[in-house]
Amino acid sequence: MKALWLGPIEQEKELKANKYHSAAANVWQLDFIENILKNDYSVENISITINPFWPKGKLFPRSKTVNNKIFVQRRVPYLNLPLLRILTISFKISFILIQDRNSYEKIFSYNSESYYIIPNLIAIFLLKKEWITIQADDQLKLISNKVIYLSQYYFNLSNHKKKKLFPGIVKEINFTGQRINRTKRLVYTGSQSSLTEIFDFAMSFNQLKDSNWELRIIGHITDKRILKLNKNPKIHVLGFLDNNSLTDELLNADAFLNCRSNNHNANLSFPSKLLLYSSYSKPIISPNIESINRRYFDNIYFLSNYDSESILRTLNEISKNPKSTPFNYENQKKLVRETKTFIR
Repeated sequence: MKALWLGPIEQEKELKANKYHSAAANVWQLDFIENILKNDYSVENISITINPFWPKGKLFPRSKTVNNKIFVQRRVPYLNLPLLRILTISFKISFILIQDRNSYEKIFSYNSESYYIIPNLIAIFLLKKEWITIQADDQLKLISNKVIYLSQYYFNLSNHKKKKLFPGIVKEINFTGQRINRTKRLVYTGSQSSLTEIFDFAMSFNQLKDSNWELRIIGHITDKRILKLNKNPKIHVLGFLDNNSLTDELLNADAFLNCRSNNHNANLSFPSKLLLYSSYSKPIISPNIESINRRYFDNIYFLSNYDSESILRTLNEISKNPKSTPFNYENQKKLVRETKTFIR
């Protein structure tokens, strides 16, 4: 049985070159396809390259076909101008759905992007195909037979008759070694933008005294102010790392950091980095946001604000009594089984 997965997925070398793409969302999509879909479906990924509008981004991102061990990928070309981007992507995906209508059974979309609306209508009403949406950000905008939510907030808000919450992690990371350097590491990986406010957190961290912690910031450097903090010996701006180097950093972390701004919408969407962090069974520091399900993330220390006193108090609490919820493989297998049954 064949399924189409509509979602932006990049190869590792492309992730390094594209600072606009979420590496954590990339990893999670690959894990979901490999662990939830691959045994029951032959998967083809219909993807686009994330770009800002021209002239900041490419005017005409080209098409490309990629084969890997998980799926065949078709990269959709488009004209990267306002309005025309949505229209050209919608047309190309619609053409693929119609042309290949006899070769696939189901369509999965990662989020409800605007350029999926026309293909969605064609798939549901013309081709009579089943459409399943995996919704991480914002509310559902597509006509979907079933919806899988990552955000607790949007799951509660939805009145869809066939919905499931899946803030799941699908693989366990084990580490038995011991780091020689005893300075404790707080690791942040992801976007360095105004929506995450990592700079504000780092500024407060920069004021800490008598702390045995260092902050390590990983990801594309989109906020140049971050580089100035590198002068502090306890703040390390590492930039984008390949998979092996990133894994080493996560294995050697003592705690992870999830930053979010006070922007209302930012606090309702699900931070995909939590799924990456949770595989490592270590404490997580995060603002108290509505998208997090406490049942799955009970190892989180919530911060009400990013002032230095609150940060120091939380770090001291972690040092004394770390909440490091063990990875429960049986619970994860159950969650995977339930999700497989749900999408059938």
